[in-house]
Amino acid sequence: EQTVQAFAQTPDHYLWIGTTGGLLRFDGAHFTVFDHGNTPQLHENSVFALLASRDGSLWIGTEGGGLTRFQNGKFRSYGAEDGLSDGFVRALYEDQGGTLWVGTDNGLLRFAGGRLVRVDGTGSLPSLAVHAIAEDHRGGLWVGGSRLFRIDGGQAQEFTLEGGGSQNRVKSILATRDGSVWVGTVSGLFRLRSGAQHFERVPGITQTVRVLRQMADGSMWVGTIGEGIRRIEGDAVTSITAPDSLPSNTVLNVFEDDERNLWIGTQAGMLRLT
Repeated sequence: EQTVQAFAQTPDHYLWIGTTGGLLRFDGAHFTVFDHGNTPQLHENSVFALLASRDGSLWIGTEGGGLTRFQNGKFRSYGAEDGLSDGFVRALYEDQGGTLWVGTDNGLLRFAGGRLVRVDGTGSLPSLAVHAIAEDHRGGLWVGGSRLFRIDGGQAQEFTLEGGGSQNRVKSILATRDGSVWVGTVSGLFRLRSGAQHFERVPGITQTVRVLRQMADGSMWVGTIGEGIRRIEGDAVTSITAPDSLPSNTVLNVFEDDERNLWIGTQAGMLRLT
């Protein structure tokens, strides 16, 4: 399956790759495939999100099959009976305190006591579709999807972006080392500078921003649907596009492994930059 949607690396140095046709484990030379056919705990083959947590677990978010955890060589699935509000898992994030957050098409949840606890739909945080989760340098949790919120101390503050309606659906969030918060939407890229109150649109990017990553060297990589990758270093912006440098201009994920190889997942295959 050539559509590569997610990456993670576990402490044993295996690289895990989520595709629309299953989960792959790469040892540097060989791929091992895990799918519903050989792993019943994977209820759906399409893997949308991956996270390697600090305890060594691999968390696997699927499209329609809920959440699965791989720990100590065993897979274990989580569904409605475990508190999961929706089978389409779009975002996985572990905060500085070690709490696992799960974003679905219907709800934001945290993992506590072996169960998933829904946190939206109460108080200042309305019911949400959640496609992106990130934490800023002040410890605030940013949650985006159908709307954009920052959660801190149990209170949620909503942020609005230029434009309206479905064009502002959030697909990616990144807090960079300079204190900025970047938000990718269906219609482009926005930035909230450190100390600012409002997001500003980043010029030159008008397509859906599916993934945002900051690398060890400080550069930021912006993966889009249809326009390839933008690499931002200070004020310099470099475009990386197909067919010269990418298998496809639909970029679904970007990941830097512990050897500083860069992995790029696209709709038509995977690329490694070493």
